[in-house]
Amino acid sequence: YTIKATHDIAAKLKDLGYSPDLADKFCPEVYLSTTIEFTNDHNCGKTPIEYGWKAILIDLKDIANVKPLSNMAVVAVKVGTNAPAIFDITDKDGKAVLLVDEGTYIVQVYWKDTLFIETPIKIFDSFTDQPNAFINGVVDMKSEGPVTTKTIEAYVYALRLRLVKADGKTPLKKDNIWVVVEWPDGTKTIHDFCGKCIAGIAENKDTRLELTSKLTLEDNPESCSRVPIGTYKVTVYYIASAKEGEYAKAKEAIEAGKVVVIGSDTVTVEKMRLGTASKVVDIKCDVYDFTVTVVTPWGTPLAGAKVKVEVPATGETIEGTLDETGSITLTDIAKGEVKITVTEWKNVAVNWETTVIYTAPKVVCSNIGKLVIKTVGARGQPLDAAVAIKGVTTATAKEGVLEVELPAGSYEVTVEYGGKKVTETLTVEAGKVTEKTFQLDIFIQLAGWPMTLPEFFGFILLIVFIIIALFLLMHEYSVWRRKRLAKALVQAKPAK
Repeated sequence: YTIKATHDIAAKLKDLGYSPDLADKFCPEVYLSTTIEFTNDHNCGKTPIEYGWKAILIDLKDIANVKPLSNMAVVAVKVGTNAPAIFDITDKDGKAVLLVDEGTYIVQVYWKDTLFIETPIKIFDSFTDQPNAFINGVVDMKSEGPVTTKTIEAYVYALRLRLVKADGKTPLKKDNIWVVVEWPDGTKTIHDFCGKCIAGIAENKDTRLELTSKLTLEDNPESCSRVPIGTYKVTVYYIASAKEGEYAKAKEAIEAGKVVVIGSDTVTVEKMRLGTASKVVDIKCDVYDFTVTVVTPWGTPLAGAKVKVEVPATGETIEGTLDETGSITLTDIAKGEVKITVTEWKNVAVNWETTVIYTAPKVVCSNIGKLVIKTVGARGQPLDAAVAIKGVTTATAKEGVLEVELPAGSYEVTVEYGGKKVTETLTVEAGKVTEKTFQLDIFIQLAGWPMTLPEFFGFILLIVFIIIALFLLMHEYSVWRRKRLAKALVQAKPAK
């Protein structure tokens, strides 16, 4: 009698939850065969007929971390055939068992269960990779014992992504940043980049977004990134509703479409045995740092103005004050575009807004006008008068002129000099120059004493009066002195 035994691949696939039809991917030519002479000694199992498989024990590790690699499909392909003879899935310790006959076999390893999809991801092939554990890239079971153990380091790498800003070099460290990665097998994972610019790409219970496989990598933290060779699609999101560690909220936002894309790229992990097994790839994001400068229509910086900055792409709001150059520095601005509102300048409401992009960060606030105040006396002479603009400023009109740029509106202006005061309400129009001359009743200023015309004439009359009075006084004194001198001379004449 000739007895043959083959693997029931369809039953094994069904036990693992896969379609039995996938058994068509396997080669049916591998079987055990033995020929015996059946005698009474074998009747009713008196003497068992013993024959069995040989075993290839696989100890699978990844080349990146040299740690056990679980849930990977390992197959044995009999030399001379074009399909796997048997497969097994590695356990949590990276161990698998391939039961084969005494033929010669090539051992292959596939990423998870991609063996069963249209585009399998092969992460090891003993024939093409020719590791030391395999002589000529094969396992010859005729020359091996009943059990042979092979240690394999598969092409599984550590992939880390580093987010950089649009300049291609500045690290992006910003809250509410999440990265979605589509793997070569269609699996999608989401990764927390909140407040950090670099992180490993790994599949685990937190990061798993969409799964195309029945096999998972539950014990694969980001610090132990493990990815197969292939091309990865990377998308960087700003998710306002998801902070650091809030994976559930991030997934909900992505499903609802409440996200902002700020970067995308493709990353290729290539097969390499030599060199580093860890790869760091920069992902450039549409995020910018730039300085916005606001000036008046006459080029004067709006120093000290209060502004509100809104980022349309993310909904973020920033409030601040322009520095002495009329500038405010903005960092981590998605899309490089903001809406800036000048709310107040010189204690006066402005409420002017415009859109600013990073390529043209200097803008002109059109809601500003110029007030030119001239202060003169009664003769038209310039006066260094004190000018008070109510609620805004107090200044001196140097050589009779004061120029002030103000938000459009009405202002109460008071001009004072030498005790003389004039108050008027003036209107400043946006983008225009408003001139106003204030004439004070100051005719002349003598020794720091400002005088009106009557005061000046009175002063002149006073001087004339004083001069006349002094003249009369001197005259009277002269007459008195002559009389006294004459009297003294008469008294001194001797008697005859």
